[in-house]
Amino acid sequence: LEKTNKTLPNILWIIGESATKSHMSLYGYSRSTTPHLDVLAKERKLFAFNNVVSIGPHTIISVPYMMVGLQNIDPQGKIYSTPNVFEYAKARGYQTAFISSQDLRWRNFDQLVGGASVVDFFRSGPDFSSNVSVAKGADDLKVLKQSILPHLQSLEKPFLFVTHMDGSHYPYSSHSEPAYKKFLPEVNENGINAYDNTLVYSDVYLSTLISEARKKDPNIWIFYTTDHGQPVALPKDENSKILADQGPVLFNQGYDNDIIHNAFFVLPPADYISTIEKQVNKPVAQADIFATILDLMQIPRPVVPIDGISLLKNIPNNRLRVSTGFVTTNDNVPEAQVTYPDQSSAFIDFARNSVSFQGGKMVTPLDKAPREIQELFAKDHPHSH
Repeated sequence: LEKTNKTLPNILWIIGESATKSHMSLYGYSRSTTPHLDVLAKERKLFAFNNVVSIGPHTIISVPYMMVGLQNIDPQGKIYSTPNVFEYAKARGYQTAFISSQDLRWRNFDQLVGGASVVDFFRSGPDFSSNVSVAKGADDLKVLKQSILPHLQSLEKPFLFVTHMDGSHYPYSSHSEPAYKKFLPEVNENGINAYDNTLVYSDVYLSTLISEARKKDPNIWIFYTTDHGQPVALPKDENSKILADQGPVLFNQGYDNDIIHNAFFVLPPADYISTIEKQVNKPVAQADIFATILDLMQIPRPVVPIDGISLLKNIPNNRLRVSTGFVTTNDNVPEAQVTYPDQSSAFIDFARNSVSFQGGKMVTPLDKAPREIQELFAKDHPHSH
């Protein structure tokens, strides 16, 4: 990379887990589940984006792919030859750190997100607790206090710090500590009360981390995206009263709005507030954080083409976004959903080479689908054109 005389910014990227925006007061939910984030938004320090689509419905899809800026089908495994965000950062002279509350020792997850061989400082769930599992990582506030905040203080400019939360994974009741439980009783471990309490707990983690990061550097860039949401339907009685202690909540299979229309927010430096504020209703993808970080690092073009678009650039109003299980990290389940800017969608079944619109009411062969859909998949799926 060419040297730059411009000051390179510090960057904090927080990756959430199973946070559903329809249950966040930040996005208008009736319960106060994110009171600290709500204040930051009211003060115009935090900008919540309203039209963001996940790379896929599972952690093993969305997190590795967002780290390389890809958001489309990947049956050939492009992810393995695409540099991740830490490799670009190190080439630019950044100090790098990745601290996860989760157990990353499954399906090569730790290697997919960079791993100790690439990142200067790498920690994951088993470093903080001996009984972590795929369903339950180390306690978020414990990891924050024991490792994230101390390491944040030790980093020298410029740095890229990625934190990965335990968040709101099921079973929900085990993802918030008793002292923070606000909605009681938690009759069902996967009920609405238990779920909403995970967001209250995450709000404490997020606001604490944001506050400490801003104390260290008032001009730090802070990005947050959840990996995916949860289909958290609200059970009701015959008088339409919400039965908040009931459940169970369904889990994250498929492309339900609550799963792939994601919570996503940015806290920019003061000089960039108007730039970011203009983008909050644009058709944004998870991969755009990667593209924005490359832009902030003044990397003119990625080594390998990416799907993300920098939030500092123009985002086309007609942009289509892809959520999919048809990626090599997810056993190449041959399906995808295309989301239009108005949040309507088309479902592609690659096994049948068909596209269905309007919830399956209209089905067409993939090679007869609108050109913009065919072109999305032409490179990676030969039957799409």
